[in-house]
Amino acid sequence: MQTFNTRSFISISMFALIAILVITGITIEVMESIGESYENIALAPSFLIPLLHAITAIHVLSGLSFAILSIIHIKINWKTLKTHFNKKAIHINQEAILALLLTTTIITIGTILSFIVFGE
Repeated sequence: MQTFNTRSFISISMFALIAILVITGITIEVMESIGESYENIALAPSFLIPLLHAITAIHVLSGLSFAILSIIHIKINWKTLKTHFNKKAIHINQEAILALLLTTTIITIGTILSFIVFGE
Protein backbone atom coordinates (compact mmCIF):
# COMPACT_ATOMS: atom_id res chain seq x y z
CA MET A 1 0.00 0.00 0.00
CA GLN A 2 1.30 3.43 -0.92
CA THR A 3 1.97 5.97 1.79
CA PHE A 4 0.09 9.23 1.88
CA ASN A 5 1.91 11.86 -0.21
CA THR A 6 1.50 15.15 1.67
CA ARG A 7 3.22 17.24 -1.02
CA SER A 8 0.85 15.99 -3.71
CA PHE A 9 -2.17 16.47 -1.47
CA ILE A 10 -1.17 20.09 -0.69
CA SER A 11 -0.44 20.88 -4.35
CA ILE A 12 -3.67 19.36 -5.66
CA SER A 13 -5.68 21.05 -2.90
CA MET A 14 -4.14 24.42 -3.72
CA PHE A 15 -4.96 23.93 -7.41
CA ALA A 16 -8.57 23.04 -6.60
CA LEU A 17 -8.88 26.01 -4.22
CA ILE A 18 -7.52 28.50 -6.76
CA ALA A 19 -10.06 27.19 -9.28
CA ILE A 20 -12.84 27.61 -6.71
CA LEU A 21 -11.59 31.13 -5.90
CA VAL A 22 -11.63 32.15 -9.56
CA ILE A 23 -15.10 30.73 -10.19
CA THR A 24 -16.67 32.16 -7.02
CA GLY A 25 -14.96 35.53 -7.53
CA ILE A 26 -16.39 35.87 -11.03
CA THR A 27 -19.79 34.64 -9.82
CA ILE A 28 -19.84 37.21 -7.01
CA GLU A 29 -19.04 40.02 -9.44
CA VAL A 30 -21.75 38.93 -11.88
CA MET A 31 -24.36 38.47 -9.15
CA GLU A 32 -23.56 41.85 -7.60
CA SER A 33 -23.94 43.53 -10.97
CA ILE A 34 -27.28 41.76 -11.45
CA GLY A 35 -28.37 42.89 -7.98
CA GLU A 36 -27.29 46.47 -8.68
CA SER A 37 -29.40 46.50 -11.84
CA TYR A 38 -32.50 46.50 -9.64
CA GLU A 39 -33.40 49.97 -8.34
CA ASN A 40 -34.57 48.45 -5.08
CA ILE A 41 -32.76 45.35 -3.84
CA ALA A 42 -36.11 44.11 -2.49
CA LEU A 43 -37.23 43.70 -6.12
CA ALA A 44 -34.38 41.31 -6.87
CA PRO A 45 -35.26 37.62 -7.18
CA SER A 46 -35.68 36.06 -3.74
CA PHE A 47 -32.90 33.52 -4.28
CA LEU A 48 -30.28 36.12 -5.25
CA ILE A 49 -29.31 37.44 -1.80
CA PRO A 50 -29.00 34.07 0.04
CA LEU A 51 -27.14 32.59 -2.92
CA LEU A 52 -24.75 35.54 -3.00
CA HIS A 53 -24.09 35.14 0.73
CA ALA A 54 -23.42 31.41 0.32
CA ILE A 55 -21.04 31.94 -2.60
CA THR A 56 -19.26 34.71 -0.70
CA ALA A 57 -18.83 32.39 2.31
CA ILE A 58 -17.39 29.68 0.05
CA HIS A 59 -15.05 32.28 -1.49
CA VAL A 60 -13.82 33.51 1.89
CA LEU A 61 -13.31 30.01 3.32
CA SER A 62 -11.51 28.93 0.16
CA GLY A 63 -9.24 31.96 0.41
CA LEU A 64 -8.38 31.24 4.03
CA SER A 65 -7.75 27.58 3.23
CA PHE A 66 -5.55 28.58 0.30
CA ALA A 67 -3.51 30.92 2.52
CA ILE A 68 -3.03 28.20 5.16
CA LEU A 69 -2.06 25.60 2.56
CA SER A 70 0.35 28.09 0.97
CA ILE A 71 2.18 28.45 4.28
CA ILE A 72 2.29 24.66 4.70
CA HIS A 73 3.48 24.33 1.08
CA ILE A 74 6.35 26.75 1.74
CA LYS A 75 7.24 24.93 4.96
CA ILE A 76 7.31 21.54 3.23
CA ASN A 77 9.40 22.86 0.32
CA TRP A 78 11.61 25.20 2.36
CA LYS A 79 14.82 23.21 1.78
CA THR A 80 14.30 23.24 -1.98
CA LEU A 81 13.43 26.94 -1.98
CA LYS A 82 16.49 27.76 0.12
CA THR A 83 18.72 25.83 -2.26
CA HIS A 84 17.14 27.57 -5.23
CA PHE A 85 17.63 31.07 -3.82
CA ASN A 86 21.17 30.39 -2.54
CA LYS A 87 22.56 29.86 -6.04
CA LYS A 88 25.34 32.32 -6.82
CA ALA A 89 24.14 33.26 -10.30
CA ILE A 90 20.44 33.81 -10.66
CA HIS A 91 19.44 33.59 -14.28
CA ILE A 92 16.18 35.19 -15.27
CA ASN A 93 15.09 34.04 -18.69
CA GLN A 94 13.24 36.07 -21.29
CA GLU A 95 10.00 34.17 -20.76
CA ALA A 96 9.90 35.09 -17.06
CA ILE A 97 10.52 38.76 -17.84
CA LEU A 98 7.84 38.75 -20.55
CA ALA A 99 5.34 37.02 -18.23
CA LEU A 100 6.05 39.55 -15.47
CA LEU A 101 5.67 42.51 -17.84
CA LEU A 102 2.49 41.11 -19.36
CA THR A 103 0.92 40.41 -15.97
CA THR A 104 1.87 43.85 -14.65
CA THR A 105 0.50 45.53 -17.80
CA ILE A 106 -2.82 43.66 -17.62
CA ILE A 107 -3.28 44.46 -13.92
CA THR A 108 -2.39 48.13 -14.49
CA ILE A 109 -4.75 48.51 -17.46
CA GLY A 110 -7.54 46.71 -15.56
CA THR A 111 -7.10 48.97 -12.55
CA ILE A 112 -7.09 52.14 -14.66
CA LEU A 113 -10.18 50.99 -16.58
CA SER A 114 -12.04 50.16 -13.39
CA PHE A 115 -11.45 53.70 -12.15
CA ILE A 116 -12.59 55.16 -15.46
CA VAL A 117 -15.65 52.92 -15.93
CA PHE A 118 -16.83 52.57 -12.35
CA GLY A 119 -15.51 55.88 -10.98
CA GLU A 120 -14.20 54.22 -7.83
